[in-house]
Amino acid sequence: MFLKKSLIVLFLIIPSLLWGEEGKPVYKPRKSSDYTVRGGIGNALIKLEKGETVNVAYLGGSITETGDGWRKQTTEWMQKNWPNAKVHEIHAAIGATGSDIGVYRFQRDVLNYKPDLLFIEFAVNDGGLSPEKIWKNFEGIIRKTWKANPRTDIVFCYTIISGTVDTHRKGEYPQTANAMEQIADFYDIPSISFGQRVVKMLDEGKLIFKAPKAPEGIVLFSTDGTHPIASGSALYTLDVARAFAAMKSIPAVDHSSKLTKIFIRNNLENAKMVPIEPNMLKGNWRVLKKGERYSNYARWLDQIWISETPGSRIEFQFRGDHAKLYDIPSSDGAALWITVDGKKSGPISRYHAPWWNRLYAFPVAENLDPNKVHTVIVELDSKAPDRPNQDPNINPKYYEGIRYRAAKILLDGDLVP
Repeated sequence: MFLKKSLIVLFLIIPSLLWGEEGKPVYKPRKSSDYTVRGGIGNALIKLEKGETVNVAYLGGSITETGDGWRKQTTEWMQKNWPNAKVHEIHAAIGATGSDIGVYRFQRDVLNYKPDLLFIEFAVNDGGLSPEKIWKNFEGIIRKTWKANPRTDIVFCYTIISGTVDTHRKGEYPQTANAMEQIADFYDIPSISFGQRVVKMLDEGKLIFKAPKAPEGIVLFSTDGTHPIASGSALYTLDVARAFAAMKSIPAVDHSSKLTKIFIRNNLENAKMVPIEPNMLKGNWRVLKKGERYSNYARWLDQIWISETPGSRIEFQFRGDHAKLYDIPSSDGAALWITVDGKKSGPISRYHAPWWNRLYAFPVAENLDPNKVHTVIVELDSKAPDRPNQDPNINPKYYEGIRYRAAKILLDGDLVP
């Protein structure tokens, strides 16, 4: 009798161990597929067939940002195949950024343009994130999308780089794509794996993955092992076309019913990006001028604040469990002291080599009581941080000074005046 009861208890426990409970998923690797149609993109396809305006958003990193890459080619392919429709591209890709920034900037860069179809490409740039963080970011993006418009269709796209060729060759997904597939299953979102066709052609001798150039008759995929050139991007667009064909018969759906349950607790559906206002700034600050170093990022940041004065501060209050600054670490970057609710830490370096320019979501407050109001002070130190590995071929002036550049506050909560 005891054995029977034990087996019954074990039987009841096993599903929880394998699949987890609602809001507490368990990571599970799986075999890869060229594409998985799931709930399809019926809403977008109907609008294309009717010749209506279709807003197509591309949220991702540099692989999607690339000028003559798969984003541009896919938009052109849709316009060519549905000539009566007006395909409007929403370019929301920023190089060297992942879903950890994408979920905060999503309202500004995507939702404000009312997308009908959303491609999400973060399988490479999310490489440093745990499955749990990927799930929280992606669920935030998904739920934001369908709360704004439950008829917007979403597609996950998984790109390939030199470091994941062998994984794709084995018929497996990288960890990032595995994590994304689990949340795609939960929300019935189609996905496309761009690596399968590339690896097949590579193994057949029809493609060179990375080289300055390729012999005649051989497809050159990339020159750097990451970013497909036009001929490599064309393969990605072929995969999109094949997946679209497979989803042609799947009816349109209202996605709002999928929001009744959550995939993971504490997801970032309430994440937001708010500007740094002048009344938050103490000391000497100014707006970065056009033509100055990093002013090109104003496209994504609206305006960038810069200070070169030790003791200058950013001060704000918020209700929530964490806050970040959307900033630009640099070769002339300052060291910062961070004070949260009276507890001071630092100095924290915002130095980065001059050849590596990117935007960051810099954590300044974490793991706080989400129901309380918290005070954050970010202050420039009087000393420059260590600046190792200086390149002798780069103008020394790029390493001089103490400067801090920031533009937005990233919150899972609300700013308190």
